[in-house]
Amino acid sequence: MKTVNRFVALKCRRCKAEFPVNTQARCARCGGILASEYDLRGLSFEKNSRTMWDFRELLPPVERIVSMGEGWTPCLRLENLEKILGLESVYAKMESLNPTGSFKDRAASLGVSFALSLSKKGCFTASSGNAALATCAYSSKAGLRCALLIRDDVPKQKLKPLFMYSPLVFRVKNLYQTQKRLLESLSLVSRMLPDWFNLFLWAPVNPALVDAYKTISFEIFLQIGIPDYVVVPVAGGDLLFGVHKGFLELKHAGLTHKLPKMVAVQPLGSDPLVQSFDNRLRVVESIVPRKSVAVALQVGFCAEHALDALYESKGFGVSVTDKETIEAHRLLAKKEGVFCEISSATAIAALFRAKIKNEKVCVIITSTGFKHFLPSDAKEFFVEDVNSLIQNLRKL
Repeated sequence: MKTVNRFVALKCRRCKAEFPVNTQARCARCGGILASEYDLRGLSFEKNSRTMWDFRELLPPVERIVSMGEGWTPCLRLENLEKILGLESVYAKMESLNPTGSFKDRAASLGVSFALSLSKKGCFTASSGNAALATCAYSSKAGLRCALLIRDDVPKQKLKPLFMYSPLVFRVKNLYQTQKRLLESLSLVSRMLPDWFNLFLWAPVNPALVDAYKTISFEIFLQIGIPDYVVVPVAGGDLLFGVHKGFLELKHAGLTHKLPKMVAVQPLGSDPLVQSFDNRLRVVESIVPRKSVAVALQVGFCAEHALDALYESKGFGVSVTDKETIEAHRLLAKKEGVFCEISSATAIAALFRAKIKNEKVCVIITSTGFKHFLPSDAKEFFVEDVNSLIQNLRKL
């Protein structure tokens, strides 16, 4: 690939007003979400890339790159699930194999690179766990301090790795209950720590960072071609939109004529995007979120860029129950050997609800199971000696 950066402008998706690349807000003119635009003429890719930064010409320009080898996660074919589901092919994009175990590493790498380029002293974010860990790791790599706002219902096992990095941690009650409460909390930290970078990973706050997720699409394209459907677990909507934006850019560059249908998956009761799409709305109506085993997806709001991704790709949304998610979580492990975070399993659960047959599908496995998992139904045998072991083995 050429090394010349193709960034043109950060533009409002609604009124097309232009803003500096480091703008951390919605459009000041109309309130629309901002998105980066690039000059795609003459674009070509090389298949020997190794990190997401090999696509740097299609990322916002930064002076200093902070990387730990994020990106170029494998696309694993799920041959056993294909047979069960009756699909032509099912691939899992294994974002769980990023440096800190989730897709958030891509945006954290870009965000901390911004912070370092802007000579910030530290980074802060609000998170259910994955973005917090990614922010800690990449801030440490850059030699920056880190502060975290954590929702109070995050499982403790998911927080333990954070303390290796010695961040400032604040568990905030009902942090994600409403969009207003979340943004007010972040604004307070911004005022108190003006020399720190707000690394909250959401397009209404950090529109340029969403481009990190485009690299997932570029990798899928080079690894398996263009799928018919891409299935994405959704909370705030950035991953869904970012992946869609990546495929759109491939199409606009003339590298493909096909655009995959995006499928948004949310837990039943914490599904504002799915409900709004089903009602054919143009904005996402907030709801009071219901508790879910998929804690990372337990939010009552989502931004409109995610709706745009569904409409533009002719995709759809799926709501899944906790029971379906738990069953899918265990099935993925038992049939394919993939141990993912319970929230990632919603994408597999959605395949059993969605009416997709004889198509090529790619699901995004957003995070590793070592962060958040449920008790298993594995059988245990306690033996005192070799003879007891033999007797138990004969029962199998």
